[in-house]
Amino acid sequence: MSIDVRVPRVLRSHTDGLAVVPVDAANLSQLMEGLFGRFPSLRQSLAGEDADVLAYTNVYVNDVEATDIGGLGAELATGDTVTILPSMAGG
Repeated sequence: MSIDVRVPRVLRSHTDGLAVVPVDAANLSQLMEGLFGRFPSLRQSLAGEDADVLAYTNVYVNDVEATDIGGLGAELATGDTVTILPSMAGG
């Protein structure tokens, strides 16, 4: 099933400038792996090779935070929209 992933401007250099990337996935884990498979530099930018992407990134499924609906195991359906918002730090 095709899920639209919204990519914020700050990450679009990793997605060839695409603001929306369609990914076929049944759950959030498959979606992230599909996204990272297509855009390998995105993984490093969001979490690194071994880190849990949700530890460093806010991910929303249809405007609901993924950690509230099962984290990486959250099931997805055709027409869902996933939004990625990287954590920002600084001062």
